[in-house]
Amino acid sequence: MRERELGEKGTHQVRILVLGDSFTFGTGVEAEDVYPRQIETTLHDARHANVVVINAGVPGYGTLQETLWFERLVDVVKPDPVLLGFFLGNDFLANSHLIEWAVIDGYLVNKTDNGSRLFLTQKLGIPPEIKIALHTRSHLYTALMNAWSTIVVNAGLATKMEEFEIYHSRPSPMAERAIAATKVVLDRLASDCNKRHLPLAIVSIPDRWTEDKLNGESEYDINRAADVLRGLVQEESVLFLDLGQALRGNGEYYYPVDGHLTRVGHQVVGTAIARSLLDGDLQPLLRRDVSQATHQRRH
Repeated sequence: MRERELGEKGTHQVRILVLGDSFTFGTGVEAEDVYPRQIETTLHDARHANVVVINAGVPGYGTLQETLWFERLVDVVKPDPVLLGFFLGNDFLANSHLIEWAVIDGYLVNKTDNGSRLFLTQKLGIPPEIKIALHTRSHLYTALMNAWSTIVVNAGLATKMEEFEIYHSRPSPMAERAIAATKVVLDRLASDCNKRHLPLAIVSIPDRWTEDKLNGESEYDINRAADVLRGLVQEESVLFLDLGQALRGNGEYYYPVDGHLTRVGHQVVGTAIARSLLDGDLQPLLRRDVSQATHQRRH
């Protein structure tokens, strides 16, 4: 994990485990600036110094991988509540297996072209091992690859229509499959948490690039992806927080090249989640944890 050494869990300590992809991992910003750490800082300022927020985000993961990762971590980390950061830009599709993956040298990478993207590394014949080495060690390489993706999409050589389908007023069969697959993996995560008596909350992280492209298009609703996720979450009686309004309307929140959250964006996300834990929709999670910690101290 991209974390401090956690050590043994203290008697009075409350641990919030945050699952997610690169938006939770914090691609592009320092570890201390990522939103899980911002949640912790805000809670400490509000006199919840016993709370530790653990960043278990992994770039490239979808909800299924995050659920499997949770199952490996839970008995070691010993969390109290669990938060899932759900990126609306591609998590639905990742859950429907429309993107094929392979594990190479411990990294999850795209295995094949899915028919609508044009990967420069594939065209140049760059081996996956070299691609991984460059991607994990070179900011310049990442910037160039993201710029290439933007160029080919804008030039009409590739599309992001599969991401757009979730926002369409009349979902395609592909979108319906993605939604159904997401329900299956959310059911599994909710069931895993329920068996361990761990409260679960899901936070939706909007895709600024897609929303900007679709804003004003009559056949699309930029709020629909979050609304679909909210509906799935309600079926599981899981707490939910939509960050759409908090992250809308400010160009400083996302990097223009790859669309990840900037340091300012992470601050906004972390503050919004912490405030919701203190006195908003996510408040039952923190109240329950404080109650459990008090019970442990008494016994």
